[in-house]
Amino acid sequence: MISKYQLEYIARKTVSPLLWFRVPKELREYGFTWYDKPVSAHRKWNVDYALAWDTLASLAYFRKHNVNSYDPSFESWEDWQETIKKMENSFYMILKDMIQYGISVKDLEAYNEGMELYIKYFRSLWD
Repeated sequence: MISKYQLEYIARKTVSPLLWFRVPKELREYGFTWYDKPVSAHRKWNVDYALAWDTLASLAYFRKHNVNSYDPSFESWEDWQETIKKMENSFYMILKDMIQYGISVKDLEAYNEGMELYIKYFRSLWD
């Protein structure tokens, strides 16, 4: 009987490296798969997509694992978490091409708010 780890090892050695991607758990929760992960061509020609991918993964991980700090302008930790969630939503919209292919006014306002919050609190994203 082949164990899960042996099967994974065989798959890594036999399947093309371009097809065998590990997607961060935080992005799998958003419904992304290895097919959505940016490859070197994205990093060259689609920099916005590649950066949005990396930023969304980082923000999602930060939101879940940051337990020590939040920006002093917030009254509570929960408000800080909501703000990070708004930032995540903006980058999710970029990855799902919601910005280019038609977006409602409400979604556009949410996108703009999230990006403004990201710019405003960029230096506060540390633990």
